[in-house]
Amino acid sequence: FCKEAGVGDPAELMGLTVDAIIAAQQATVATVMPAVGLMPFHPMIDGDLITAPPHAALAGGAAAGVPLIAGTTADEMALFVRSSDEPLARDRVVGRIARYLRVDDARAAQIVDAYAGALGTADNAAIWQAFFGDNEMQVPCRALCEAHAPHGPTYTYLFTWEGPEVGACHGIDIPFPFGNFGDGWAEFVGLDNDGRALGRSMRDAWGAFARTGDPGWPRYSEAMIFGRASRAAPEHPLFVRAVSC
Repeated sequence: FCKEAGVGDPAELMGLTVDAIIAAQQATVATVMPAVGLMPFHPMIDGDLITAPPHAALAGGAAAGVPLIAGTTADEMALFVRSSDEPLARDRVVGRIARYLRVDDARAAQIVDAYAGALGTADNAAIWQAFFGDNEMQVPCRALCEAHAPHGPTYTYLFTWEGPEVGACHGIDIPFPFGNFGDGWAEFVGLDNDGRALGRSMRDAWGAFARTGDPGWPRYSEAMIFGRASRAAPEHPLFVRAVSC
C-alpha cells in the first residue's frame, strides 16, 4: 500500500489526501488480489490486535456477556454466481463441490443429491448457488452463533424478502433497518407497503436490541424469519440445510 501511495514510511500516509488514499487502495487491490484473494483488506490475524479467528475468539469467551445478533439472506450468492443460458452439467457441479470441500466425487455427488432434494429441483445452477451460499455465508454465521451462545445472549435471523431480479440476495436487507430506500434502492428491492412494514418491524427490533440487548424473539438456536410474512422459527432453515449436507 505504501509503495502504491508513493511513500516510504507508513507515518506519511497521514498526510495523504482522501483521493490519494483511495487511488492507492484501488491499485493495491489489483496488485495483491491474485495472491491474497478477493477483498484483500479484510482484517487479518496479526497476533497483536487480532489474535484468533472470530469464531475461536468468541468460543473462548472474548465477548462474554455481550449480546450478539447475526443473520443472513436466503439467496446470498445470487449477486455473485453468474447465470448462463447454457445448462450447467451435473458432473461440473460435482467437480466444483469436490474441489471446494476437498472431498472425493462420490461424496460431492451425495451433496448434490441432498441439495436437489432440499430445493426440490434438478437445476444444477440453482444447486451450486445454494451450496456456495451456504458454505460462504450460512456456515460461518452459524459458527459465530454456536461459538458465542454459551457466553452471551445470541440471536439470529433469515431475511427472505425478494427483489424483482435478484431474489433475497446478499445486501438486499441493507435499506430496511435504516428506512432509506433512496438512490434506486426502492426499485432494486421492489418496495411496496409490505416492504415498508418490514422495514418498520426491523427498525423496531434493531432499536430494541440497541436499548436492551433483546430484539424481541427467542435466543439462538431459534430464529426470526424477516420477509413478507415475518415469523419466529424453531431454527434457522439454512443453517439446518447446511448441516444436513
